[in-house]
Amino acid sequence: MVTIVSSKNSHTYSHRKKEQLWKICDNLADKNGFRRNVYWVSGEFYRGYWRHNRREGVGIHIYRNGNRYEGEWKNGRREGQGIFWIVDGGKYRSVYRGSWKNGLWHGQGLLYGDYGEMYEGFFKNGKRCGVGKQTYWCPLSKSFHVYIGEWLDDKREGIGTLKMCKLAYSEFGIPPFLYHFPLFIPFSFPEKINYGKSCMNSFNSLHLALF
Repeated sequence: MVTIVSSKNSHTYSHRKKEQLWKICDNLADKNGFRRNVYWVSGEFYRGYWRHNRREGVGIHIYRNGNRYEGEWKNGRREGQGIFWIVDGGKYRSVYRGSWKNGLWHGQGLLYGDYGEMYEGFFKNGKRCGVGKQTYWCPLSKSFHVYIGEWLDDKREGIGTLKMCKLAYSEFGIPPFLYHFPLFIPFSFPEKINYGKSCMNSFNSLHLALF
């Protein structure tokens, strides 16, 4: 009896064999303590501490797109205090600094937007959740709207106050004689307020490439 192995199956077997050998060699390395630079086949590399072949302790990881994480690790994942940077115009720009859990923003932290906006408050599983302060850039007045209050699943929800820029009042139908007064909008309902047609709200469409 003759068994014929197709070239496709042979290629798959060869690929699996190489992958297994890679894993065997990596396990034999048994990385512990500080390692200067450990490279991935994708071009990523990590400099920092290891425990039983997993990133553990303090370290810096450079991802294949150039983004960078500096901070604490646990069991191979970002966990503890850390800073995440992205490459913007050939330079590094900090987009998040604070607490992490299971590789996601979790706990108290600071999140920065493209136009100088900032969220300072609490996160849960990578989303704004709990109490926090959010600023939104308004190009009409060259200043910021400010929301202070509760969040749920990355949206304003609960009790909070939104202070609007004066030059954005007209888009909300505010009478001109009230323009010299600061506008506070208290609310206790799910997110239904926009910021006027001319105001940028980059946080609501913020999708960072974390790898």
